[in-house]
Amino acid sequence: MSTPTTLKHFNAAGVIHIPLELQMMRQTVTWQAGPEDPKTGKFSKLPKGKDGSGMGWPNPAQWIGTLQDAIAFAQKRNHCGVGVVLPAMINALHLVAFDWDGVDFDDSRRMSEIRSDWEALGRPYMEISPSGKGLRAFVLSRVPIMDASCASPFGGKDELFSSSSKGRWMGVTGDVFKSGGLPDATDAAKAISDRWIGRRVDSKALVIPSSGSPSVDSFMLSHLVTSQGFEWPEQPIRDGQDRELTMLRYAGHLRGRGVSQEEIEKFCFIANTERYHDQLDEGVVLDRARRYARTGGRDVASASSWGELSELPPKFEMTPALSTDLLPQTLADYVADCAKRMRIPAEMIATPLLVALGSVFGKKVCVQPRKQDPTWREYPNLWGVSILPPAMLKSPSLNAAVKFINELEAQAQREHAQAMAKWESDERVRKLEIKMMESAAKKALAAGDRTGARHHLDRVHQLKPPTRTRYVISDATPEARLEILSVNPNGVLLLRDELDGHISQLKKEGYENARAQELQFFDGLQDYSDDRIRRGSHIAEGPRMALYGNLQPAKVEKYLMELHKGGSDDGYLQRMFQLAVQPTIPQDFELSNSAPDREAEERVRMIFKQAAALPLVRDELTNRILPRVLTFEADAQSEFEEFLIALENKLRRGDISNPVVAAHFGKYRGTLPKLALIISLAEDPSATSISLSAYRHASALLLFYKAHAKGIYASTSRSDVSSAHALLQRIRKGQIRDGFNPRDDVLRREWLGLRTANEVDGAIALLVRLNYLRTTEESTGGRPKTIVKINPDLLRQKPTEVQAIAA
Repeated sequence: MSTPTTLKHFNAAGVIHIPLELQMMRQTVTWQAGPEDPKTGKFSKLPKGKDGSGMGWPNPAQWIGTLQDAIAFAQKRNHCGVGVVLPAMINALHLVAFDWDGVDFDDSRRMSEIRSDWEALGRPYMEISPSGKGLRAFVLSRVPIMDASCASPFGGKDELFSSSSKGRWMGVTGDVFKSGGLPDATDAAKAISDRWIGRRVDSKALVIPSSGSPSVDSFMLSHLVTSQGFEWPEQPIRDGQDRELTMLRYAGHLRGRGVSQEEIEKFCFIANTERYHDQLDEGVVLDRARRYARTGGRDVASASSWGELSELPPKFEMTPALSTDLLPQTLADYVADCAKRMRIPAEMIATPLLVALGSVFGKKVCVQPRKQDPTWREYPNLWGVSILPPAMLKSPSLNAAVKFINELEAQAQREHAQAMAKWESDERVRKLEIKMMESAAKKALAAGDRTGARHHLDRVHQLKPPTRTRYVISDATPEARLEILSVNPNGVLLLRDELDGHISQLKKEGYENARAQELQFFDGLQDYSDDRIRRGSHIAEGPRMALYGNLQPAKVEKYLMELHKGGSDDGYLQRMFQLAVQPTIPQDFELSNSAPDREAEERVRMIFKQAAALPLVRDELTNRILPRVLTFEADAQSEFEEFLIALENKLRRGDISNPVVAAHFGKYRGTLPKLALIISLAEDPSATSISLSAYRHASALLLFYKAHAKGIYASTSRSDVSSAHALLQRIRKGQIRDGFNPRDDVLRREWLGLRTANEVDGAIALLVRLNYLRTTEESTGGRPKTIVKINPDLLRQKPTEVQAIAA
């Protein structure tokens, strides 16, 4: 990754360890160091916004962009470092920053306390402060966390900044103290906040969503939230223990005591924090707090102002762009040149290029991830996909990446055509040869020489037309594909400009086994036989097939929603998304008049030719393919085993709650060695080992693809976001009127993403939390009817035209 190295208080070598979610935040500033205090060795830090003045940096208009943008900006302005502005949200979660200041790293008691907090927070990324005398860590929280500050009993000061940190910022140094991610640490962050504030329950320390005010009378709090006046269960309420009904009863209890609707909502939020082990979503709390709140036909909840509309999180998270520094030099120049001339992110070229190159090496080489374990080997076979809307240069970028393997395919086709022409021209001579060999076999048999007869007939059997070498296939039936692979043991690349057509084909009648067939071709380790009465038998030795193509975001969303609802979870999507990218296309386009870098192109072409020219070696005894085996060098082996242990522990402990995402990350056991193998071979096709440099490039690439995968799977883990987008789109199109009923006006329409009660309720709950909607109850004489009101600010937005529901 290309990062500046001249910033005084930013460690460019450590940027790879900074969580990508933090890197992609667009709330960044730079800063200059002020005078140093000779007594403490500390210095003041002066934040600078986009205009460099330092005056209006808290204003979003002065924020610079991503962390990489801020680094480049700081280097250009000769500033000292970079930082992020608080408060901030990442993937609809609150960013929480911890700052342990005045740290004596030799003080075992102080370090033990900090290490204990770090463990409780889920082992997040932790770095050394700019002064070198403190530590910082970053986590996420599902609910707002109150700022906290206190003096440590062991010396120094501890601070926590989050939701109430108005106009604050936190420096990011890249000076890694503990590597880690950006975990959801809601409970631990709340506990530390309480501890640092110094009292367990206090109105100023309570976590209350933005829709409520923290100014709560302490007497009322102790009277209403504890068991006095309302019979709360002795133990915190868990899922399955009438959580919603209890909250509804509590709201009714408060209403019966004459508490105002505004205070009811505050106390319900407090109760959700204090009395619930498994907390309700904020939208559900609001819904239960506001039920039966109508008096005299007037909606009490509507008496308060709506508040500003909050930004709805995107369906797919913003993803980083690939730095060509992560690629082997033989490929990097070509990728950078194509990306520059097309004005597109480098990953649109690099990813299919890596897949294609690995496919050409095929089964000629493999990697043995653990040096002492010959039973685990991986071929450089990968699947990937580019996810982009129409008219975003999907096809041109793909063509630029696969032109070299297509050239090999075209050359093989020409050679086969020439060989077939020679075969056909020898047809008459060959018929005479067959007759002569059959005649010789008859004479040998008549003379009692059965061995000689078999020898002559075997020569007849060996007369077969030339086989065409294949590198690429696009549209083939499962039977034809197996036939191609049975005569091309090195494997092929399945290449589709629009992969949706291929995936849809796998669902058609007669293709029931095609999907399972392709899953087996992903590893290329097991033989595959296909026995049909009319077609006979085809046996392929460990058939291997790489795969790459393009998909539109709407199609991906559909696949993931189907999977989330219990669709076929056979691992096909997780394999296809191993090297999936969803690039962020620059909005400003400029024509490039630079000529293509022909030297860079020729270097890539030469690598593909060298890969194709490598022989496919077979064992003399078994006639099985005998690949060249690469292993990690000692230092690379050590780092890979650390990665493997951490991955296995994360999977086995259930740290990844979403099973679909866990299945994806589980395949990184093989993906990382495959990437390291391809990088090594791209640098030296005759390589016999994988260096530490190649491994670290592969590790950085995997982090890049992991960031894209997390963004792509976001619609699975946050289905309410996808459904909220669907509902908001219908509102803006004027298909849903103000004061709608979820069941009658939405659920019965069976719109995509809004076909189940859970989808509709989740969408409404999220939009309520973001001030787009409000729910109330309308008395009907029986079961109350839910009415959903739309924020007037949303109604005024174009092209919204709220009217009667469209027929």
